[in-house]
Amino acid sequence: FSLTNGIMAVLSGPDHRFEFVNSAHIRLLGKDVTGMTVHEAQPESTSAIEILDQVYKTGESAHFFKFPIKIGTEVRYFDFIYSARLNSESQVDGILTLASDVTEHIEAKSRLEKEVDSETHLRLLVQKQQDWLESILNRLPFVVLLLEPKTGRALFANETAKWLYGDDVIKRDTDARFSPLLSIADAEGNPIEWSQAPSARAVHGEKIIDVEFIAETKDGKHNF
Repeated sequence: FSLTNGIMAVLSGPDHRFEFVNSAHIRLLGKDVTGMTVHEAQPESTSAIEILDQVYKTGESAHFFKFPIKIGTEVRYFDFIYSARLNSESQVDGILTLASDVTEHIEAKSRLEKEVDSETHLRLLVQKQQDWLESILNRLPFVVLLLEPKTGRALFANETAKWLYGDDVIKRDTDARFSPLLSIADAEGNPIEWSQAPSARAVHGEKIIDVEFIAETKDGKHNF
């Protein structure tokens, strides 16, 4: 038992004097407390002492999980069992204690929960900023389209773009999304295939600056 990974001790008498402690118990307290009472060895561990008193008095075992116990100046968490020891006359004359220190598990879980909370807060903040930006872009009197490179899939369209291309512009596929809705011509009125339209060329990596074109919809022609 002295080499078991669990923290083990045998207490005797109503004052809970350490009769035996294993190496894990010695590592926990930083000393061998054999012969000392729990109060002498751990005066700060009042909650544990109260439970020991109850077990000794009633003879009923106590089971706890993730229970905080103060060790020195530090609070650590334990899964443990306190089991009454009976003498030949079936009277309680001591207590067997077996515990597992789960502090690192508790702290790791707490850190993870804080990280999740932080990530959630960050996502909400980003969403709030995105909503604010979209509200500004939706008020602009000119077309604003955010297109996915190569595919041409519309990721965002402001209200002006939806008016021009249709409310479902976000849902349509690739280069064909605009061609059924309008015809495109250059500044001189020469028809342009959709694949050569400025936005389609930009989607495929071409730098487009100061290019004028004419888009015709059912509402008439619009110069861009």
